[in-house]
Amino acid sequence: MKHKQHLPSKFEEFVPIAAGALGFSILFLFGLSAFVNNLFQPEAGSAHQPMIATTAPHKPAASDSGKNTQNTHDNVAGSTTSKPVAKPPSAIVSIGQILAKGDAKKGAKVAKKCFACHSFDKGGKNKVGPNLYAIVGKNIGTTKGFKYSSAMVKYAGKTGSWKYANLMAFLKKPKSVVKKTKMAFAGLKKEKDLANLIAYLRGNASTPVPLPTH
Repeated sequence: MKHKQHLPSKFEEFVPIAAGALGFSILFLFGLSAFVNNLFQPEAGSAHQPMIATTAPHKPAASDSGKNTQNTHDNVAGSTTSKPVAKPPSAIVSIGQILAKGDAKKGAKVAKKCFACHSFDKGGKNKVGPNLYAIVGKNIGTTKGFKYSSAMVKYAGKTGSWKYANLMAFLKKPKSVVKKTKMAFAGLKKEKDLANLIAYLRGNASTPVPLPTH
């Protein structure tokens, strides 16, 4: 009696192949798991610390840092210590320079304001105020026949004569020079009117007093 030879079916052929593939897959997964664990395992001394991605702050290079520090210092120094350039002081104009610009003809027109109280011709009569001929350089309070106020007499004792400086100040604002003067004239506000009037008064004399040089 002869036995028939047993031929493996397709299923039987597939089983060992599938088993081999399954075993290989399991080994591959175990190996991959071990690799991943080793890759993300924290270093010694930092047990169980989560890995946090950090970005280190940018540090400028040594040369850049030096420049930045110097620029910052310069900017701060400039903002705290810089001062505006002072303008040079204006040149002081002397009385001589002011009077040198005086015009006697224009001064004669300014003097018309005084005609009601003063005469200007040589030997002229006194009016409400004294005659003003040759007044520049004349001793204060010495016009014959005129009675001066006690304030003017006192001022004459301290000052002496009508020099250019005190005459100019008096004509500008009389009461600022002689507080209790009886002269009602308020004074001349414009410098050019003062220069012109004094030029007229200076020329209204036989011997004009020289102008000051300062």
